[in-house]
Amino acid sequence: TVLTRISTDSARGYMSTLLFLLGIVLIIRFGFGMRIVKPVKGRPRGYILSSLGGFAGFVTASGGGGWGPITTPTLLTLTKTHPRFVIGTVSAAEFLVAIAASAGFITAFITNPSNDNKIDLVVVGGLLLGGVLMAPFAAKLSGRLPHAPLGVIVGGLVLLLNGRTILASFGLSGAVVELPYLSFTLIFTGVLAYRAWQKEKVQHLPHRPEDFAGPESES
Repeated sequence: TVLTRISTDSARGYMSTLLFLLGIVLIIRFGFGMRIVKPVKGRPRGYILSSLGGFAGFVTASGGGGWGPITTPTLLTLTKTHPRFVIGTVSAAEFLVAIAASAGFITAFITNPSNDNKIDLVVVGGLLLGGVLMAPFAAKLSGRLPHAPLGVIVGGLVLLLNGRTILASFGLSGAVVELPYLSFTLIFTGVLAYRAWQKEKVQHLPHRPEDFAGPESES
């Protein structure tokens, strides 16, 4: 409830820049098979996970979103965990985070029912409907996509979303600027994901997470 009264809009540009850099790291790792950031050995320690979860939860409750975009690329960068395990874990934890954040929003609305805190039921209904319809497809897709292409797609989405925010922070918004950037990022990500998929097929790399060792572990 306290966090709902804090606005992180002023830090959105800095956050997007940090996530954009993480997206580049993921593209280089999964698209080109090179690690820039050395991963932690074994399972990350509790203080690392709790710090990451606390920070991402703070951004979610104070800014209305950010759990997935922060935790997913960070865990993919810091660990050797298979991307589908990271996505599944982040999504499962997000359910509890969403309950806590929603409880804070509702409590703030009840205690201070001003016009600024008015809940738009049309927006809420649209988000619920979209989430319910797309969740099964997203789960099936992340479960079937090979390791490297899935990592490239995650990195490409991070670049896509945060690059748009960075452009807007410099006053470069509108279709004239955003459309070429979005088109280039989508084409670049698609080509790189297809290239990574073909490379995995040639090298006969394991696609199942239980068999996964990762190409970077061999180098």
